[in-house]
Amino acid sequence: MEKAPKKILVSLKQAGDAEELIRLATHVAAVRAEIVALHVLEVPPATPLDARDEALDAPARAVENAVKRLARRLRGPKVSVRLLRAREAGKTIVDELKEGKFELAVIGYHHKRSISELLLGTTAQYLAGHAPCRLLMSVPPRR
Repeated sequence: MEKAPKKILVSLKQAGDAEELIRLATHVAAVRAEIVALHVLEVPPATPLDARDEALDAPARAVENAVKRLARRLRGPKVSVRLLRAREAGKTIVDELKEGKFELAVIGYHHKRSISELLLGTTAQYLAGHAPCRLLMSVPPRR
């Protein structure tokens, strides 16, 4: 990267990733950068996108709370949170990157695979092939 990015999107699948990925974004961010933490709730095809259900909405609320707590403690870039519902997280994240004119996307990667990931591929794979900006991926060591 030639210069530090001023607009960074941090994609969060779960609340437990918030601190690591947002701190990673702050390390590479420009002085007056904007960081947007995005959580995309993937809604199953049989469920309406606007369906409200405590169990369905719990991960999004947990991500939102984690980001807000962290944002209050951080010195530096402004951090906000955005929650979306979609059928496919990868396509939605790419759309957000384009619409928001982000310079960098920060994502996490996990080694565990669900059946749908084995058949369709992961969000990380989709982003690697379609992101309109640089992609910074945090990959934990295999255990």
